[in-house]
Amino acid sequence: MMVRIYRNSISLGNINLITVINSYIIETYNTIVTVQCLVCMWVTIFSHIPYTWGYMISMIPTYLGGLLVFLNIALAIIRLLLVIQFDEMLTFDPEQTGFRILAAGLLLSIPPFLVPFWIQTRQGFVSLQVSYYTGLNPSDSTNLHPTIFGLLLLIAGLVMISVFCFNKIYLRNKAVPLVGENISRKNIVGFKTLIGSVFFMTSVVLMFTLIQFTRSKSSRAATFPLGPFLSTLALTSVNCYFAMKSYVREYSALQIRKLKYTYFFSN
Repeated sequence: MMVRIYRNSISLGNINLITVINSYIIETYNTIVTVQCLVCMWVTIFSHIPYTWGYMISMIPTYLGGLLVFLNIALAIIRLLLVIQFDEMLTFDPEQTGFRILAAGLLLSIPPFLVPFWIQTRQGFVSLQVSYYTGLNPSDSTNLHPTIFGLLLLIAGLVMISVFCFNKIYLRNKAVPLVGENISRKNIVGFKTLIGSVFFMTSVVLMFTLIQFTRSKSSRAATFPLGPFLSTLALTSVNCYFAMKSYVREYSALQIRKLKYTYFFSN
């Protein structure tokens, strides 16, 4: 919420393409966390849900995870183009271009999502997550989605590191100030921070894959939503880190003081 408040405070004249993509990434984080938390609370408090519903709901974070990967790759490419084609990049409208990149990311996320989805649907696969949602026993085979997502995250991290290093070397050889060392506050999230968050989530996904491999041999229904818990913990930690940036906290505190004074003087 604090990051969203800060994002909405940026005037149209100060919004750039990096800011727009950053906001899409953060809102995707929020959507994944919201979906998983709502379903887990329902199952924990009330009852299990049918297999079809449980399986489809479990696919939402998986698909959005692919979108996250492509948005981070797009952000790296944008930063590269801002260095080597700066004047041309300024001619693009940030909001319109950002929306087109989002649409492209949604389309590119389909193949790595659809292939394992088709395979596992034919097999009637029950992951640990679906097992918790439905009360069914988990399948013996390993879930393909976290493995593919982990590989995509690793690729995104390598692309982002490559771009970061290239920009550093290129700008140093050009004898101009390094873009990114003094990132404008309106960019919300630093590039190095995003690189760190990508590798952090990669480690979480790999850890979950290993745990899933050892637990998939169990014939009992899952009694704890391990996958949603780990992914929600990771995404919430990243969002909290973004929200704790000094300029985000300062602006949020200012807005809270304004609301307090408005309420005080209105009474």
